[in-house]
Amino acid sequence: IDSATQAAAEGAAPGAHWNQYVTPQVSATDLAIPDATLESLRAQGFLVARVLPANGIFRGGSEVRLLTKGSERTLGRDLGGHTVQVVGPRSFDFSQFMAQTPAPGAPQTPGVPGAPAVGQQRGERMSSYPSSLMGSYALMRQTFMDARWRLDSASVTRSAIPTDDMDALDALLPLVRGEHGLLVDASDDLEAARLVRLAKDQLPACSLSVLGSGNEFRSQAELVDLFAKSNASLIMPIDFPQPPDLVSPTATDSVSLRELMTWRYAPTNPKRFIAAGTTVALTTHRMQDKGSFRKRLADAITHGLTKDEALAALTTTPAKLLGIDARAGTLEDGKLANLIVASGDPFDTESKFEAMFVAGLPVLLPPDAPVLAAGSFTVTADAATPKPLAKDLRIALDPKDGSLKATWTPAEGEKPGNTDKNADKNAATATDAAAKPDAVAPEAPKSDASTPTDAPAADAAAKPAAADAKPAAGSATAKRGSVSSDGRASGIFDGTPFGLEGDIRIAIAGSGDRATMTAECADGTRVSFTLTRAKPDAPKSDDAKQDDAKAEAPKTEASKNDDAKSTAGADASKPDATEPATAAAEPATPAAEAKSDAG
Repeated sequence: IDSATQAAAEGAAPGAHWNQYVTPQVSATDLAIPDATLESLRAQGFLVARVLPANGIFRGGSEVRLLTKGSERTLGRDLGGHTVQVVGPRSFDFSQFMAQTPAPGAPQTPGVPGAPAVGQQRGERMSSYPSSLMGSYALMRQTFMDARWRLDSASVTRSAIPTDDMDALDALLPLVRGEHGLLVDASDDLEAARLVRLAKDQLPACSLSVLGSGNEFRSQAELVDLFAKSNASLIMPIDFPQPPDLVSPTATDSVSLRELMTWRYAPTNPKRFIAAGTTVALTTHRMQDKGSFRKRLADAITHGLTKDEALAALTTTPAKLLGIDARAGTLEDGKLANLIVASGDPFDTESKFEAMFVAGLPVLLPPDAPVLAAGSFTVTADAATPKPLAKDLRIALDPKDGSLKATWTPAEGEKPGNTDKNADKNAATATDAAAKPDAVAPEAPKSDASTPTDAPAADAAAKPAAADAKPAAGSATAKRGSVSSDGRASGIFDGTPFGLEGDIRIAIAGSGDRATMTAECADGTRVSFTLTRAKPDAPKSDDAKQDDAKAEAPKTEASKNDDAKSTAGADASKPDATEPATAAAEPATPAAEAKSDAG
């Protein structure tokens, strides 16, 4: 978090360091996370964060906090944890060295090199030192030495006489004593190696973490060995570079091999260091768009990082580094209820976070579930109906698409399918017409004996259905069907499956696994039914499937034998195909011969 205001205030207070970039007395406790940043972090699944001051070389102490807004009251907001001092060299814009120094008395524009910032007064502390990377390291080394001297002086004097105010150095005493940790901010792989060596040279006993750049793979062998010897952990950003612009030969020539290699190997960075045994935690730091964290994490998983390793780098490992593993990091009794409910695999970018709890406080709740969830319900009549109910009668409803259907097993001789009266009438009419004795079929054209007949096709069409074939399930879709999320549904069905005559209007109301259905007939009669949610059919085991296959095998063989017998009988009933051929071969009459010759 930007800490320029707090650093300026501490720099103007008594006991400040002589250099304006050394402000270790700044505390992240005084820094507020903007709501937009907080929302973007929670959208990526982060519920706890370590807040770090961002300005200066010695930037100040950290704080671990829950990601809650000021209006969200939660228990256990003070997480405690390990405090670390944040140290990192200055970043420099070398274009400033090309700027001309304004003449004495000339107006100076804020923001232009050489001009003081708005609200600042040029004084003794407002120097440009350090103005180089080497100067930053010299200042860091000297400040560490001064802090050790301050601690030694206090232990030697042991006097009641007040010593000089040195608030900046006093803020570093817990670090020198080993009570606080040290976090070094490295902008590249070379800087990471330099900062680790400097820290271990000046503070060999301190707990060290490296806030990396994401490009550590460039010096992997050196850094892995250095981290192991210094017992340092790596906090790794995953802001991988975008593909280089290679749309034209000119653009391709401007892309260096280093850029191409960085784009190619940056997503492998997490897997490389975790596989090498380095303690790695992942962070959103250095990401301009924190909303892309899950996409970048998916890239890392695609390039070798396992989901278990990714989960550890986001939960248990950071909890240990932050010093809050006794209260967070895992789901256990007695720990904070930091929970996320996802619609699917949380590492799948298509999965959505449907619910979120920070220390037990719901900050995101799933959409209201329908009172009567989608499913299939068995139908039971509460009183006697004029006719019996259809076998296995069920009502299926779905609030999402508003569908309302009835299904049942047809009785023997009943036509399966949708109960459409007009369709039944049409089918009956067609059957009557086919059964009329005086119906004259059109005369088929005579064919030569050598032309193959369609007898096999006709025989196949005439084969009766197998006696053991299972009837298709009956079904009907409600007319004007409506299903709402408040547990209500209505529609119009044919009353036959429900043991009633004519069309019936139904109304359903219920919740959970039970509902009441009222059917109203055309004459105003009403009948009540009870709907009970049907349990889904359990999948058959392999043994059951094998038993079914064995049971079907004799039926299939018997069906084949019946078909063979039917075919043989049909062939025996056919007239001899040679008879028409013989008749056709008889001598023609003279008149016929004459017609044939004329033809």
